[in-house]
Amino acid sequence: MARVPRGYAEHAGGQLHYRRWSPGVEHRHGDAPWVLLHHSSSDSRSLDGLGAELADRGSTVLAVDTPGFGMSDPVEPPTVAGFAGAVVQGVRSMGIQRGSVFGHHTGASIALRMAVDGGAHVDRAVLSGLMLPEPSDRERLSPALRPLPVDAAGSHLTSAWERVSRYMPAAPLDVLTREAVALLSASSPHLVYDQLLGYDSRADLARVTAPLLVVCGGDEFLAASTPAAAEFAHDGRWRIIVGAGLDMPETHAAELADAMVAFA
Repeated sequence: MARVPRGYAEHAGGQLHYRRWSPGVEHRHGDAPWVLLHHSSSDSRSLDGLGAELADRGSTVLAVDTPGFGMSDPVEPPTVAGFAGAVVQGVRSMGIQRGSVFGHHTGASIALRMAVDGGAHVDRAVLSGLMLPEPSDRERLSPALRPLPVDAAGSHLTSAWERVSRYMPAAPLDVLTREAVALLSASSPHLVYDQLLGYDSRADLARVTAPLLVVCGGDEFLAASTPAAAEFAHDGRWRIIVGAGLDMPETHAAELADAMVAFA
């Protein structure tokens, strides 16, 4: 894959690291870019394939390390609203006043909040694997909520590997290694998961005026709730990508890019 230009954008709480793709063909969708947000505890590297596919289809693309992940500074407290505000500020500091947003899992919640707070600045939002939290989810997902305390025996290294391989069992070893390292280097990811489970996505879906596309991999447990999530929105639609799992932006990047461009 060709080298991807990278940089930093400023916001009130620090800096956001991003990767940027420029159109490989004549731009067909105006000057407003796509802003891509990864799942936790990953970083923008997991969106390399999707960014390249969207650029090949004529879009400018920014993939952001969300606060506290990758090479972006954390924000305090690490709330969904705080993350969304930092991304909006960072993108605007680059002179970008409007665009479309894509978010994957935790990124989907942040993207949804950006669509609520951004108003006319967000043209549309694609939410991949959006969670509609239920009380039972906290207990079911409790392994992901626990921190990984560092010890001299290195048990935290094994725990990180076990955690990422549990959610991405079919991923190649280089991807699992990247994800385990990203988890270990993230800033308090257990607090981010806790905030995610407390986020009222249903209420924010009903508040969004921009068009929404809710997508999910057919092999994910969230596929069953995807149609319901779209129904909460005023202008929502949904799509299931058959055969895709948690790593859909990597394994099905071309199909996902096609769906996003068609939606746009």
